[in-house]
Amino acid sequence: MMTSAEQEKLAVLSDELMIFRGHDHPLLQGISWTLNLDVALQFAVGSPHQSSISIGTVQKSDVIALIDRWDEDELIVSTRDVYDIETHLIDDRWCPLERTTPWLSPGSE
Repeated sequence: MMTSAEQEKLAVLSDELMIFRGHDHPLLQGISWTLNLDVALQFAVGSPHQSSISIGTVQKSDVIALIDRWDEDELIVSTRDVYDIETHLIDDRWCPLERTTPWLSPGSE
């Protein structure tokens, strides 16, 4: 499933990973997570429904695959293997995580 480059990228990651998932609220189930918060935010704000970001931790040994073909740092992980999950509601102007809103252009706030 993974290319040799993806296998190498997964191999050098820490044994414990912080991962993110953008999704409709309250739906959390799914196997696609990412190492990149900005990617999760793009998926969350693209939803026509109330959106959420979930942050969790997973052991590298529980990662089924790393897919890096679309610059999404996507991890295939069973949600049951993700622990310490925190889910935050967001909207198109605000995210409760301590960061700027990368999907807004400057001056549009």
